[in-house]
Amino acid sequence: MNSIKDNYEMTTKLPQVYFFCFLYPPIARTRSRQIIAQSLSEAGFPVKVISIKNPNGFFNKFLKDTSVPPDSLNVKVEYLKTPNWWILGELLSILKVIPDPQMNWAWAVKRRMRKIIDTKQGVIIGLYPPLVNFIATDYAKKITGFPLILDYRDEFLDLIAPYSGSRRSKLLNFEQKIVNAADLIAVATPEIKNKLQSRYGIEDKKIIVCYSGFSQVHKSANQSFDNQTENVFKKETLKIVYAGAISQHQKPEIIALAYKKLLQKYPYLKEKITITFYGPDNYYFKHVFKKYLGNGLIYGGFLPQSKIDDVVASYDVGFFSLAGDNYKYAIPRKLFDYINMELPILAAIPRGEAWKIIEDNKIGKAVHYSNIDEIVNAVYDFYKMDNLNYYKQNIQLIKDQFSAQHQYKKLAKKISEIIDEQ
Repeated sequence: MNSIKDNYEMTTKLPQVYFFCFLYPPIARTRSRQIIAQSLSEAGFPVKVISIKNPNGFFNKFLKDTSVPPDSLNVKVEYLKTPNWWILGELLSILKVIPDPQMNWAWAVKRRMRKIIDTKQGVIIGLYPPLVNFIATDYAKKITGFPLILDYRDEFLDLIAPYSGSRRSKLLNFEQKIVNAADLIAVATPEIKNKLQSRYGIEDKKIIVCYSGFSQVHKSANQSFDNQTENVFKKETLKIVYAGAISQHQKPEIIALAYKKLLQKYPYLKEKITITFYGPDNYYFKHVFKKYLGNGLIYGGFLPQSKIDDVVASYDVGFFSLAGDNYKYAIPRKLFDYINMELPILAAIPRGEAWKIIEDNKIGKAVHYSNIDEIVNAVYDFYKMDNLNYYKQNIQLIKDQFSAQHQYKKLAKKISEIIDEQ
């Protein structure tokens, strides 16, 4: 079967994709952005990423990760340097003077748009979050008239402005305007799709679900197992890992509380279960999370992309959390990363999209984030299991459909259809 690229090379050259993405490698934890650009490149589109050279802030720290692999030859990145606002942008955003703390980058994009757009034909893609990406793509659409693709990796309006008021009204007007201007909308979860369609009456043909997925298949995965296979996971100690953001949105200390309660109930498990956390040493870590560490609760530090996957894959169970029912629409990228590494999953989350994937496919245990006793029971159940390969086998059955390349092939196909209609 011919690929999208093969089909279009027979007729015409695919147009340039202008991907407006404020944060991009080498900034840490932006690998998913790179995967989007590379997936479109693999479909035959030349891709130009517009990002920032010097992200800065006081509350938000932007760490670099130079271990992220380089982009393919068909992906070019233009890094714009902006004045260092330090705390100013964040304060102006808190005071609601500006809609996003990084508006200085959006204004820099607008000033240089004529130089950024260097082709007569093109496609504009903006990725949320952050909001500033959509603002930049709005400028680009008005100036060029190129087809506009919006990519929602997270919920927008209900997350930024959940309550009625002037801020929500302004953001609602902006979102409605940019949604109406869009030729196609990609969303990370079915629930985000439902919200947008309910809010703006978007036709099904204009909106598609593209799960964030995982990137390259991990080298330790894709082994075949049967019920007689020796248990490759659990040995004398059950090792649970959390790898990701450490903030009030996740509250990974949830499992620390459960662990302490578990040891009160079963003191002999003190040397039998460990939980290790990997993530940035940020404000929340220092002032909230750090006090929970010790006695089997370990902080492994912040590891570069080149190391974190191999380290996480060496554990028995992957844990993630979302600490609020307002996140029931969300599917954290950690879920897909654990699927890639074929780790059984323990999730402390609201009952929603991520819960459904875990329970429907029987790839781990999902419990409500507020129910510490249920988290205790889930950890204990994992410990009692002689063989965790049951979950690994189920993960292998559904793994391929959750790769980012598989998901973004759908987006590339839809973009090609839009080009045909021009």
